[in-house]
Amino acid sequence: MTKGQAGVAQPIGLRRSLRGRIYALGVFICLSTSGALIISNFISNQDALRQAAERDVAFESRLLARQLLEDYDQLQNDAFTLSKVEAVQGLLRALRNDDVDPVDGSTRAQLEYRARVLFRAIMQARSAYTQVRLIGLDDCGRERIRVNRIAGRLVDVATAKLQRKCARDYFQKGIRLKEGEYFFTAITYNREHGRIEEPRVPTLRVIVPVYDVRARIVGLIVINEDYGALLSRFARSVAIGHAMTIATLQGDFITRSARGRVAPFMFHEDPAYSGLPLPPGLLADRRAVWTSNRDGSLFASARLPAPDGDNASPVVVTLRVPNATLYAPAQQTLRNGLLLSIPLMLLAIVITLAVSVRVMKPLTSMTRSIDHAMRTGSEPDLPTAREDEAGLLARAFAALLEIRRSQQARQVAIIGNVCDAIVSVDQDGCILDFNPAAERLFGYGYAEAAGQPLSMLMSPTGDEADLGEVIEREARRADGTLFPIELSMSEIRMPDGASILTCVLRDISPRKEMEALQNEFISTVNHELRTPLTAIRAALTMLHHRMAGKGDAKADHLLASACQGSERLHELVNDILDLQRLQAGRMNYTTVPCDLAALVGETVERYQALGESVAVKLVLDTAPTRLACAVDPVRFGQALGNLLSNAIKFSPPGGRVRITVRPTGKGTVQVRVADQGPGIPLSFRDKIFTRFAQADGSDARAKSGSGLGLSITKAIVENFSGTIGFESVEGRGATFVIEIPLQGAARQEVWRDAEQARTGPLCRG
Repeated sequence: MTKGQAGVAQPIGLRRSLRGRIYALGVFICLSTSGALIISNFISNQDALRQAAERDVAFESRLLARQLLEDYDQLQNDAFTLSKVEAVQGLLRALRNDDVDPVDGSTRAQLEYRARVLFRAIMQARSAYTQVRLIGLDDCGRERIRVNRIAGRLVDVATAKLQRKCARDYFQKGIRLKEGEYFFTAITYNREHGRIEEPRVPTLRVIVPVYDVRARIVGLIVINEDYGALLSRFARSVAIGHAMTIATLQGDFITRSARGRVAPFMFHEDPAYSGLPLPPGLLADRRAVWTSNRDGSLFASARLPAPDGDNASPVVVTLRVPNATLYAPAQQTLRNGLLLSIPLMLLAIVITLAVSVRVMKPLTSMTRSIDHAMRTGSEPDLPTAREDEAGLLARAFAALLEIRRSQQARQVAIIGNVCDAIVSVDQDGCILDFNPAAERLFGYGYAEAAGQPLSMLMSPTGDEADLGEVIEREARRADGTLFPIELSMSEIRMPDGASILTCVLRDISPRKEMEALQNEFISTVNHELRTPLTAIRAALTMLHHRMAGKGDAKADHLLASACQGSERLHELVNDILDLQRLQAGRMNYTTVPCDLAALVGETVERYQALGESVAVKLVLDTAPTRLACAVDPVRFGQALGNLLSNAIKFSPPGGRVRITVRPTGKGTVQVRVADQGPGIPLSFRDKIFTRFAQADGSDARAKSGSGLGLSITKAIVENFSGTIGFESVEGRGATFVIEIPLQGAARQEVWRDAEQARTGPLCRG
């Protein structure tokens, strides 16, 4: 329920009502819980499927890599087999023994024929082999036997066409191999007499050294294999259901689709080369097996385990599984969960609606009762006897009504009996409330003032800058008389956005009269008392000096007492006048840069005689550097003099007053005046800087004084942007601390530049 413009509760739509919100909350909980369970199940299944797929596909890629390794092993095993056969060994022996094998007497021609038969047999069994050669070490690495595969036929190369291979890198590396070692070359186009052979065939070579029975290298076996044919045969032979890419780090590759279609081998030097069909950086991983999920697919890669020897072209087998295929089982699980959850959610929604209606029934009844009470002004019939939350709410509401009635009565009593006038006005400046004190102050009744502009009572109050401040204004009573008031205003923002100004007014006529009397008194002191007092003080001082030692002791004592009394009265008058100037803001200051350490030193020197008169020694401890501060030297001397005279006055005979001047390191200079007197009582510390304040206010106090010195000192120090405080342990003395800001760097520089031209020893104007 909400409150209408006429103060009567209006019906609330289901969407905004508490019942509707409970219903919506129930539906939201049902939907969110079901959705969270379904999504959680989907995510967990998806994650489990992903992990299982990564393991399975990674295992498949590693298995394929090992199968491909068998082709490499077969190639190098064939080369080792040929290096050990008797025909090859005998031919190399015959070449060193006038074309006759010294072991069995076979001729070179017979041995070459046997070797060619073996080479042909190997090549017939291995369809991807394009060339098998035996290279001798003599005659610059001349080929001794070579069988080529040309257009599918095996051809023996004539002796006259055999080439010297000593300039080739694989020959130079092969002759340095130890027995049992081998290496694979990089994949390149085959060359004949230094030119690329046509048609171009990307070729993988294996080189195996031939050692004789005396462990001497006597030749090399070299087998060339069509690398594209090798990978094509391998890609067609494996049974997998995923797309596969076999690639070298040089960028050579062959692809096989998920349906088994094998594309032509792509060699990186081929003009038709189309680029590696894998995500960038995929082959940069140096692990044996790794997986990554990019571009909407899972990639599982396995590096071909390096065979024994020098694998110049590492190979990576990569399987690709689209995420749609990978997560298809999880998607099906999600669909099944949604189908199952729909009837459950509908049932939960119906139950929630029934429960919300039942729960809201007592609240609806209570709302109707309150609405009826608002319209008729009667007491609402609240179900306070119920034991459930509705009864608890009814009892709390009844207690709240009672508290509000009590608070309203108390507020009316307080406002009605407060001494200050309280007037509230609306945002148009018209009077809303007018308490009894305001009626007494202005002479208007509430009925006369209500609705009238505030300007009827006083002059305009200015803008909102005056809010929260205490200001003085001139007010007007009903009879037309004007009088001074003190006014403070505060603003209250109402729930509907309107603002109300509350004005608290106080008649300050008595205070103004007192200030006038005070000013008249000060003027009287200044004109009627100060002038004759100066003459009396001077006359008594002259008479005392002239009569010293000439009259009797009693007369000398009376003259000394009169001089001392006139001096104290003179100081009191000066203090009163200084205080009046401070209050009126008419104290004159001549602020100039000064060396504060030297200024303190001069002030202490002036008070040494006062200290010696009562057997108190002043001890000065100043910093060795100049401390430039902006002060009025006369007024600062007056402030420090007050502290020194107090310290001397309260120190016992034989005591010391220590004055310390030091920079604080935070941009200020600290002046400390420490005495050995009785200290400051705890009860007096909070009012030590107030006017006419003394720890002992009786006429019989031991130490004389007006109680104005510290108040004046504080005002002077604060005028220099400084601070003053004190430290004291009762019975063990007191220390007053002044802190004055140092001059800025620029002003320090000016002070130093003008040092030679200054007119006085401490300050310059």
